[in-house]
Amino acid sequence: MTRKIVPSYDDVLEGIQKATRDELLNAIEEQDLQKYKRVAENLLDEYHSVDVVAAAIKLLAKEPDRTPVKLTAVSPLRVKK
Repeated sequence: MTRKIVPSYDDVLEGIQKATRDELLNAIEEQDLQKYKRVAENLLDEYHSVDVVAAAIKLLAKEPDRTPVKLTAVSPLRVKK
């Protein structure tokens, strides 16, 4: 088994954004969007189209959580089920 290089955060984000773009294109090409068009038109009346699309991608992308984690020698609390 060969070792692989761990991707950088930017590489991961790029992959997530590409997958999200593909999902959006699939939705545009294959799904009935009529019931969402009024909301889309209202957003486009208020905001720049690039901002609206960027916000949609951000919501769909589910970016990795970058919250710092501090590892300690203390064992985690166990919860009985």
